[in-house]
Amino acid sequence: MGYARAKHYLLTGEKIDAKEAAKIGLINGAMPAAELDAYVDQYVDKLAALPTQSLRWSKSTINVPLRQMAASMMDVGMAYENVAARTADHVEAISAFREKRKPAFTGK
Repeated sequence: MGYARAKHYLLTGEKIDAKEAAKIGLINGAMPAAELDAYVDQYVDKLAALPTQSLRWSKSTINVPLRQMAASMMDVGMAYENVAARTADHVEAISAFREKRKPAFTGK
């Protein structure tokens, strides 16, 4: 999923079903629950047949930029979460969730 689409879902909070998540690359596949165990078994067997060290190093290499990106955003994200948790809108969001109703945000 590209940055623009990720930003869209982050900002709107739109729900994504499994079929759409697979279509946009958020997950690598979607299938009926009855087929899941067989798929997982086949996938695990495929990975188990690969050279362990090469697989490990490839995974580590692919994860480097993800870790760097997460680290660069974590402090700012946590700070904003802390600030947001003290707002009237945050209290309203929790109340609306508990009361199973649509929130009425005021921007405060």
